[in-house]
Amino acid sequence: MNSRRNTQLGFTLLEVIVAFAIAAITLGILSQIFGQGARNLTLAGDYDHALTLANSLLTEYSTRTIDKETSYSENTGQFHWAVSIEPHSVREAAPSLSPSETLPPADRLRLMKINVNVAWRRHTTPRSINLSSLRLVSSDSDG
Repeated sequence: MNSRRNTQLGFTLLEVIVAFAIAAITLGILSQIFGQGARNLTLAGDYDHALTLANSLLTEYSTRTIDKETSYSENTGQFHWAVSIEPHSVREAAPSLSPSETLPPADRLRLMKINVNVAWRRHTTPRSINLSSLRLVSSDSDG
């Protein structure tokens, strides 16, 4: 019987089944890892596009003449964006200026808040980015 064991070549059926099970589990785990990486890459791309859009909208509306409270909204590709411009109330006293600095009298100045919101959906999950900025405008001029 000893001589017969030494002449046996190959794997037993149990060894082959265990090897296939280990390979299947390993491939399943790797598939999930790569799938999650692809989803994260897509999500990062969406956030990058939304942030670029929000930043360009904030820049565009910050350079426009602001004379009243207003809002705008539109769809651009998969993104829905909204811009609102409204007066901003200041709760703290402003620091005093040195005598060499001149500004119009405070009653002719207004602080306007510009809000930009970019929203989109990836599959069924809603996502959004919100940017805000303040702009000092003169009440008696064109901004």
